[in-house]
Amino acid sequence: MHVFWPEKFYNVEMFWQPGGAFQGYYVNLSLPFERETASLSYTDLELDISWYTGEEIKLLDVDDYAAMTEQYALPLEIIAKISGATQEALGLMQSRAFPFDGSLEAFFTCF
Repeated sequence: MHVFWPEKFYNVEMFWQPGGAFQGYYVNLSLPFERETASLSYTDLELDISWYTGEEIKLLDVDDYAAMTEQYALPLEIIAKISGATQEALGLMQSRAFPFDGSLEAFFTCF
């Protein structure tokens, strides 16, 4: 399952094991999604955050993100927005705020 917000520079993926147990969260730092006729698309900016059951929150692919910002000469405005989005997502995870509060885990575990 994916959770998207308009104009946010991240989205959240949630994973369940085949038996229905919740597996964890994965945050993609990205450009805000674009709505197409029957789908959404977004540009992934390589920087990610994972938080799987039983593990610590981890910031991933920092080197890949740094290389990508240089290779594509990302504007400073975008880099600042990604930095802010990273801090926002980490803060939501650490405070167990939506969607990291367990409310969606229980909803989808019931199927």
